[in-house]
Amino acid sequence: MEAGSYAVKFIRKIQNEDIHSISPRQDVTDAFNEHVQEWTKHTIWADRCRSWYKDYKTGRVNAIWPGSSEHFIELMKQPRFEDYTITYRKKNMWSFLGLGNVPANMTEGVDRSPYLSVDAIDPRWLAAINRERQD
Repeated sequence: MEAGSYAVKFIRKIQNEDIHSISPRQDVTDAFNEHVQEWTKHTIWADRCRSWYKDYKTGRVNAIWPGSSEHFIELMKQPRFEDYTITYRKKNMWSFLGLGNVPANMTEGVDRSPYLSVDAIDPRWLAAINRERQD
């Protein structure tokens, strides 16, 4: 579920911001790999053993997350877009903003400020204001 959700966040960003491509930055992947290798020094993977997780000749661990499954799930909740090189379809990265309108602005009879409603008011604040009015 988390991996699917993670991928959908990328897809939405690509669609919403008119992005041509997103690719992981080499310096970031190098730093992550360095971290993984340091982490493995403090685990069972530091022992000499044959495993598909590691290159037996070099001892380099190639296929393991540096932490628990829960740790991985937490990280996957929010993409780190700063770790990627993003190329936009147009020269100006802000061109996706267009003319600054949304469909609601162009549709007759649509509430132009749906974020303003009594339901959105903190009930504790509303109760306090009503008490002040009664006094």
